[in-house]
Amino acid sequence: MKLLVGPVLMLMGLVGCTSAAQMHNGTLTGTVERVWEDGFSINTGDRTVNVDSSDVCGDNTQQSVSVGDELTVEGEFDDGEFDAASMTSPSGEDICSAPEQTQSSATEQTQESAITGTVERVWEDGFSINTGDRTVNVDSWDVCGDNTQQSVSVGDELTVEGEFDDGEFDASAITNTNGENICSAASS
Repeated sequence: MKLLVGPVLMLMGLVGCTSAAQMHNGTLTGTVERVWEDGFSINTGDRTVNVDSSDVCGDNTQQSVSVGDELTVEGEFDDGEFDAASMTSPSGEDICSAPEQTQSSATEQTQESAITGTVERVWEDGFSINTGDRTVNVDSWDVCGDNTQQSVSVGDELTVEGEFDDGEFDASAITNTNGENICSAASS
């Protein structure tokens, strides 16, 4: 019996090494299933892979990638996730550019801007809001302090004025569909 176990284990090791070697560099194409500040998970049809997009998007992935997007990602596997070197849409359009360019263009475009959507999750000093094409984390500290959960609920339709900073939207004002201010000051 020992004679059979050795060759089988050796063969399994060779197959595992061959598969790992084939997956180190290359391209993934699939549908985005989840997005976070510096990465996302993509379903390629036969597996779901976590993609580190920090080299392409910095901490602003949520501003350019949404659940359901079809993407092609070029890069390599490293420490259990796929490090993106470039990302494109089905039409060949680049998704994100360099982190520095993404951050500066996002800052320029969102100074004194507003986002509107449905609240999906709430925590003491912030919440996530779905704008219809993406989910954005909102830092509501300047408006609500640590009391966001007392004034904001899942399902609320809100408009948030503010600007993007370090991958999240810093709120300067929050209003409901009636135009009423939500939270009055951080001290309340």
